[in-house]
Amino acid sequence: MFIGIFMPPLTIEAFYGNGWGNHGTCEPGGYGRLIGYKFGGGTNDYLFRCVDGSRSIVECFEGGSYEIVEHGNIVAQKEHSSIRELRKGDEPYEIIIRSPENPAGRRVRFTHV
Repeated sequence: MFIGIFMPPLTIEAFYGNGWGNHGTCEPGGYGRLIGYKFGGGTNDYLFRCVDGSRSIVECFEGGSYEIVEHGNIVAQKEHSSIRELRKGDEPYEIIIRSPENPAGRRVRFTHV
């Protein structure tokens, strides 16, 4: 019998219509990216990662000013515009992702569970 150690993931949800829908899960050691378009042109890139079972991080880089190397290591070309660290029990971190098809944007939230 194998007894594994459960490490909490980072959950990503998007608001559709009148409720939140699961948009994905980022397991410990994993990472992902969402791109949001700005009103005046350009983008904000949101990189998120579940560092380990105790915390996750969401960073915003204006204009894609970063590079991901090796196993999710981030090399910034300029300083990020914001960073949020999440731990179990913290309130969800919410952002607005805009696209050419949806300039008003969609609410997206991150929760370390």
